[in-house]
Amino acid sequence: MIATAKAVKYTRATVKLVDSEPVSMNIDPALIERAITQNTKALIVVHAYGHPAQMHRLLKIANVHDLFLIEDAAEAHGAEISGKRIGSFGLAGTFSFYANKIITTGEGGMVTTNDAQFEQIVRRLRDHAFHPERHFWHEYLGFNYRMTNLQAALGLAQTERIDEIIAARRRLRSWYDERLRDCTGLSLPHEPAGVRSVFWMYGIRVDNAAFGCSGHALRTQLASRGIETRSFFVPMHVQPVYINQFREQSFPVAESLCRSGLYLPISEVLTEKDIEWICHQINDIQRHSAHGDAPKIAVT
Repeated sequence: MIATAKAVKYTRATVKLVDSEPVSMNIDPALIERAITQNTKALIVVHAYGHPAQMHRLLKIANVHDLFLIEDAAEAHGAEISGKRIGSFGLAGTFSFYANKIITTGEGGMVTTNDAQFEQIVRRLRDHAFHPERHFWHEYLGFNYRMTNLQAALGLAQTERIDEIIAARRRLRSWYDERLRDCTGLSLPHEPAGVRSVFWMYGIRVDNAAFGCSGHALRTQLASRGIETRSFFVPMHVQPVYINQFREQSFPVAESLCRSGLYLPISEVLTEKDIEWICHQINDIQRHSAHGDAPKIAVT
């Protein structure tokens, strides 16, 4: 999601990109060291699609190089590593409350931190940087980033139910896994030991040759059967706003994820019968595609 890179641009800092891991789809810790220079100030980690990144390895890298570690947890409300909640590992964690997130207030978000000085700065920045002791006095530029009381009430009410909401998402994941694990040519979400994903999205990847058609063709055929899906995010380095900056660079894993990945419906209102029907359609498309009697759509 481009929001993370844009936040860096807003500060007039320079964005440097690191490729993804092929399984978790998060930043690859093995590639970070070569991207760090004497000018590097911070490491921003996105917990993609609700799955935690390798925070223990990333913390070590940040500490060795004296970097601020910031967690973009917009998609990962309630996710955990060894029982510790995402958003509590680095200097700061950022959460989105946009309409499609696990907890929503329509718009807005939240910053978490264990650093008292940082907390004071953020509280002032969100409210025009009003001075705490003198009315209408501003020592530096701030922002109009306050949340309304109505939005906060909506978010707090959902926070009280977060375990129930996450349980519903994980239940949907188990229903999908049960019905798709034997579908040839599909890679399903992975969750290693000690990690608790919240499955903001249920993302699958399609192997064209093994499945019988591309991910794009699968999306088209599912749409014709009344099932809406979304493709994975487009990598930053091919976005028009960044393409000149990264023209000479390649991030093959991110590119592969974009080509092959899509996510399936995962609203908490879906029933097991709904998931069974969706999976039946996917398996049916795979069977016909494997025999060559389903329409194939060329993607260039």
